[in-house]
Amino acid sequence: MSPIPRQLSQLARVLRPGGRIVIAEPDWRDLRVHGCPAGLADDVQRRLRGRIRQPDLARSLTDLLAANGLCLVREHRLPLAIHDGVMARRIVAHSAITAHAQREWRTRTHERRQRGLAFVTLPMTAVTARKHEFSHGSAA
Repeated sequence: MSPIPRQLSQLARVLRPGGRIVIAEPDWRDLRVHGCPAGLADDVQRRLRGRIRQPDLARSLTDLLAANGLCLVREHRLPLAIHDGVMARRIVAHSAITAHAQREWRTRTHERRQRGLAFVTLPMTAVTARKHEFSHGSAA
């Protein structure tokens, strides 16, 4: 069993009946790197997703929570736009593309920086779930 289902099982176990939990997770499949040629952007995105242990976790949260006895209250997709050049450079560097490709991306992002546009867009999935209340016939 991977760590995430085990951790969700523990969360469900310690959550009181009627209690709620909120989990937010990046949707790595929809990561977008702006300001570079399409081929380089695709390479950065592919390499980053390859380094993430469970890139599809955001898309399976609802099912994982239900499998642990929690019911979905609400699911939101929230866009996370990274305007900070330092943070964006760290994300791109973490993709392990070549130093030359990183320099090319930094050069092309100069205009985005001047205009205050996002460098990286990473949608977040936020899920709110609750534990079922005890029924009248169940023991506490």
